[in-house]
Amino acid sequence: MKLYIRDEDRYGIDVKKWAWEHEAYMKQHEDDPDPEALLRWHLAKTRELQHERLVHFLVTFLTVLAVMFDFALVLFLPASGSGIAAVVLIGLLVLLACYMYHYFVLENTVQHWYRIADRLHDRIDAQHTSAPHATEPLAVHPDRSSGGQCIIRMTDDDASS
Repeated sequence: MKLYIRDEDRYGIDVKKWAWEHEAYMKQHEDDPDPEALLRWHLAKTRELQHERLVHFLVTFLTVLAVMFDFALVLFLPASGSGIAAVVLIGLLVLLACYMYHYFVLENTVQHWYRIADRLHDRIDAQHTSAPHATEPLAVHPDRSSGGQCIIRMTDDDASS
């Protein structure tokens, strides 16, 4: 197995393909006996996608600012300079449309992955309620405000009270 795959991702990775491959992996392993390990893997991938989404949000926001600035130039420059600014504005609008589409895909994928994580949580909870003699049930719930996760452990002492 090659760990260094520079030739395959020399110009960046295809995020949609990466997300589809992860979802295919999740679907292939959805009946694994250890949903907690699958959830940990899924949450790690979700954090990577959230980071990608944040970066593209910031780039999209900066592109919007550039469009607004260039639009002001088109409005307030004399006729001789506004032609060049108009051409730049058209280019920025095309770029902004591409960024908006990509951000739309990232946002919807993250929301979809939250639903997958919720289903895994439900499966873990169902396993722990069906096994009353488990010594240490584990429930993993994402803390979406910080992007991390909160792990709640319950011992036999907690269960008896």
